[in-house]
Parts: sequence; structure tokens; C-alpha cells
Amino acid sequence: MRLVMFQAKKQKARVGMYLEDTILDIKSLIETGAIYVPEEFNCDSIEKLLASNPDALSILKQIEKEYLNKNSSMTNVLWPVDIVKLLPPITRPSKIICVGLNYHSHCFEQGAKIPEYPILFAKYSSAITGDSLPIIKPAVVKKLDCEAELAVIIGQQGKRILKADASKYIAGYANFNDITARDIQLSDRQWVRSKSFDTFAPLGPFLVTPEEVGDLGSLYIRCSVNDELWQDSYISDMIFTIPELIEFISENITLMPGDIIATGTPAGVGLFQKPPRFLKHGDVIKTEIQGLGVLQNHVIEEETI
Repeated sequence: MRLVMFQAKKQKARVGMYLEDTILDIKSLIETGAIYVPEEFNCDSIEKLLASNPDALSILKQIEKEYLNKNSSMTNVLWPVDIVKLLPPITRPSKIICVGLNYHSHCFEQGAKIPEYPILFAKYSSAITGDSLPIIKPAVVKKLDCEAELAVIIGQQGKRILKADASKYIAGYANFNDITARDIQLSDRQWVRSKSFDTFAPLGPFLVTPEEVGDLGSLYIRCSVNDELWQDSYISDMIFTIPELIEFISENITLMPGDIIATGTPAGVGLFQKPPRFLKHGDVIKTEIQGLGVLQNHVIEEETI
């Protein structure tokens, strides 16, 4: 199942189900009375939906099944993809928790030691942007870089989650790019400000639920700039697995529905290319993890807006 946030015409943003070339408007379908959902079911955003009912994903799967099997003729609840605006699948999580140095290849390319424990830092939710939207290069930033990552979206509240139980807390996965101002990162000697400028967290184009993703380790992760491949690896190159990360993070931090864990990036970032390469106005960045679609963004200089 692929979930999206979308905006049609002048309507408010709402939750949809991506069905190839169309989007099933969940709220409109519920309003027809053809599908029953609990009263508290909230379709205003995916994070609100996840928080409103612990069985939200199971209910959505049942909605999908019933619609496809019985109500596929109800075209009034469908929107063609090409006439709607896709928004980030998660817009205001309570937190974005990022993991540094979590791919063997990324450690090797910079001569860094393999971490003994996950290295965590924060990225602010105001940095989130969506597919086909610009990444704004601030005038103060001279060395802008990109980092393709797998985002894990948390589905329910949890603390001190064991590795064996981690899968129960995952709503799905999405493409993520940890855009970074390298000059700010190096001058600050910490990572938060350099990675939290507005638009520095592209996410999307949709949230894909775990049963559709399958074996994560076999998936490729890629990032291209102007169709030139910069990063090309596999999720299996991670140092700390997703269950290990969830256990480590939740030992001290309560995870909430809609929270994002950005799980690190493989080799190929601009900073460690020879010579180093950085993003400029007009560059087109494509972030792709197998089975999660393609997240595309373009760079715009702040002063040109």
C-alpha cells in the first residue's frame, strides 16, 4: 500500500492511496458511506491518522480491498495523479532523528572508524519538503551537498522497544535526502544547523507500507545529480539495522506516530568526491530506493526566488 498526502484544486490537503495513475481520496470515500471507519479516524494527515487509531493501517488495507473488489466503479472518489499536487507524506512529525555514519562505504570514503554505537542528531521538521519542489540554497551556503537515505516512518507510540518487536512500530518507508550545508557543518563542528535549513529534508513521494517493500536488505539506494549517478549502493550496507536503531533510539526517546528516522547514507556524497563537488542553481537531484518511487527536487538559489 502506498499512502500520499495530496491537494486537489483548492481543497485542503488530505490522505490518499496511490493506485498507479490515480489517487483514491480516502476522506471522500468515507463520506460516501460506502466504507465504515471508527469515528475517531482522522484523514487530515498521515501522522494524525496513525495517531488516531492503533489499527489505522489495517483499516486502510481493508478500505483498499473493499474498494477494489466492490466499489471500483465509484470514480467520484478518484483523482488522476497528473492534476493533483503531491505533498510530503509526513509534514510535521514530532521529530526527525538522523543517523550519521551508518553505511560501511560512507565510513570508508572519508577514512572514518566504524562507530561502536549509532551516532544520532536531529533535523527540524520545518526542513521538510516534497517531491518536485525546490531545495533552496541559502545565500550564506557555498558548499551544498546531498545524501540519499531510507526514511523509516513510525506508526505508533513506543519506548524501550526491543529489536524483536521493532517491526510492529513501523508504518512504512520513504525516500529521504539529507541536504547539508557542508561549510556550515564544518564551521559549526556539529550537524544540526547545517542540515535544518528550510527545504533541507526532501521526503516522498509516498509512504510505502512494509508488506509491499519486502526484504529491505536487497533494495538498492541511489542518488543522481543531473542524471549522473553519485550514490549507488544497497540497504544491506548499513552498519546498524533498522531494528537495532529503533531499539537504541527508543531506549531514551519516546517514538511517536509520524516520527521519521533517517537511517544514514552510503558513499558518493559530493564532499568526498575527488575533487569535491557541490550542488548549484538548476541542479536536479533524484533520490531512489527500490520500490519506493523516485523523489525529484531541483536546486534554486535563495536570491533568485
